[in-house]
Amino acid sequence: MTLHELDLSGCDREPIHIPGSIQPHGLLLVTDASTLKVLHVAGDVEGRLGVTDWQNAPLEALLGEDAASAALTADVTFLRHVVPPLADEAFDISITRGDSECLIELEPAASPQLATRCCRGLKRQLRASIGLPEWPNLWRRPRRRFAISPGSTG
Repeated sequence: MTLHELDLSGCDREPIHIPGSIQPHGLLLVTDASTLKVLHVAGDVEGRLGVTDWQNAPLEALLGEDAASAALTADVTFLRHVVPPLADEAFDISITRGDSECLIELEPAASPQLATRCCRGLKRQLRASIGLPEWPNLWRRPRRRFAISPGSTG
């Protein structure tokens, strides 16, 4: 199997690609790009973020200072494991800045265990697809050349 033969056909059936809807577990916020005041929301924002008066509220009030700062700094930003001030759960957040609005997508934060399992699975697929049985150890070899042994000065 080569890297080009990996089966990614299931990706096109992910519910987020259905026009006019968001995944039931997700939230969507739209803010003014310059003031970061919340203009529109989708999903159970009141229940999940613990904020009932969201319209025209500053983004910082809903998501916290770090998320609000990130929304001002780059065109696209990803934040992991953010716990909003009044929420009972953590979220992974994607922020996309436009000229006049910011689009902020929230999904429940992935657990570290899930991320580890996904990485291990990807590593197995890559190793099989490119035919390198020692692939996981390749990155260690160059580092060993530069390792300084105890007692050396440089």
